[in-house]
Amino acid sequence: MDFAAIRAKAEQAASAARTQLQRPSPPSRYTSSTSAAPPSHRPPLAAAAAAAPPPPSRRTAPSNAATQADKDALFSALDEFFSSRLGIQIQPPAPAPAPAPARPQVAPKPARRRTPIAVPVPEAAKQPAPVAPAPTLSSGPPPISRATRPQLSPALAPPASRPDRSYPPAETHSSAALSLLHWLLDPPNLSSILTTSAVPFFLPPPASPSPQPPPLENRSDVRSAYSWLQRGDAKSYVGCFLFGDASIAWIRISWNATAEARGPTALLRGGQVQREGRYRPRPRIEHDWDAERLYRASETYGPRIVRFAQDALARGVPVARGECWDLANEALAACEAESVGGASNKPFPSIARTHGALLYYARAGTGEVVGTWTGGDVYVRPGDIVEWRSVTIREVGMAPGSYSTLGDPEHTAIIVAAGAPLTLPRFDPSGRQPPFLDTAYPLSSLVSLTVVEQSRGYAPSEKTYDLAAMSKGEVWIYRPCGLRDLVGVDEVAAKWPPEVQCWQVGELE
Repeated sequence: MDFAAIRAKAEQAASAARTQLQRPSPPSRYTSSTSAAPPSHRPPLAAAAAAAPPPPSRRTAPSNAATQADKDALFSALDEFFSSRLGIQIQPPAPAPAPAPARPQVAPKPARRRTPIAVPVPEAAKQPAPVAPAPTLSSGPPPISRATRPQLSPALAPPASRPDRSYPPAETHSSAALSLLHWLLDPPNLSSILTTSAVPFFLPPPASPSPQPPPLENRSDVRSAYSWLQRGDAKSYVGCFLFGDASIAWIRISWNATAEARGPTALLRGGQVQREGRYRPRPRIEHDWDAERLYRASETYGPRIVRFAQDALARGVPVARGECWDLANEALAACEAESVGGASNKPFPSIARTHGALLYYARAGTGEVVGTWTGGDVYVRPGDIVEWRSVTIREVGMAPGSYSTLGDPEHTAIIVAAGAPLTLPRFDPSGRQPPFLDTAYPLSSLVSLTVVEQSRGYAPSEKTYDLAAMSKGEVWIYRPCGLRDLVGVDEVAAKWPPEVQCWQVGELE
């Protein structure tokens, strides 16, 4: 056997294997972003590619060490390598039958030839690397049968209200939308819940002073739309309500004009009013929003929001009424006016203290400030929006002992730069909790935030806050994103039936 030819082929195969193993796969947009403009971050832990193993040693075995075991090891290694790379199973050849005994001959003096080396196959080549699933682009939970109304397991149930947070408001059910539907549909008749108003809210103007259901009259965390329809004697009211927790509800109330003519009391108690409701629950950021999805939202809306803030800073004139909230609200309105996310995906609007998908929340107490990170993107990015509530904190460069108070009680600002984090959020791969959730992420790990902010009587200004110095209050960080991406609708519209997948009371509870 020509050992020189075998060695040459083995070296070619080993060189091809090393080249293939060391060739980097095309990085995702999210991974690429971590090495782009400041802050310069490392790739996310979950997405970082494993380092290629060092190349095998090229030390040559002594020329007189050629044995049948060496050749068997070589061919076995090559079989394993090509089986793993080509996805086929290579069976070793059957052993050749023993040759018939021959007359003894005197063996010639062997020529001095180099012995082929046995090429070690790296473990990475033996076991193909796992392929991460493609990011989900679904805009909502999967459809379920209306007939069976199955109950979700606790792991998939919508998140409950958080009484430990001052915002969003605590609810009687898992979302503001579902709380509204239970208020409307649970009582046996409407008269028991409309005792505070002489005229039912659903009657068309000018009969009713407000089309808003009574539980929502004093709430600022809701955007609403209404419509009325009359066909002959049949009348109906349709309301659509988008809440600050990003849940949405639709209600329809139907009655007849004859019953209405007898007065509100007769209308409500005569069994002539029919009530219906549908809803979509809170989005599950910690379950469904991976790094790619959140990064795509940042790339879509972030640059325009930062440019809006910088333009306001350069003009030196308060935006809108001059309130801090107006700066974020008008920045998102500018994105909508310019169709930044496309005509079919306008940005989620500022609703009370909500400005998109919630990334991080923390509340100061005793000791280190530790908060909850939700979502797969492990970085705060320019264009994100921060909400402060009664916060005591230091600006970078302040004299020792000095501090600022943010919020009376709330304060809104646009983030234009973020310090590189000291540590990244850690997600639990065991499946015992949502895949994109870290409930013990220190606020100090975010280091600092540079923001553009304004307040009544003061023009927009830029400041940098030392997050490790926050000693009082609450902080929320939001990622602006598309309304359809977050809620599943193109607009807040009073249409019945709703034109998107939605659920009734008793489903998803």
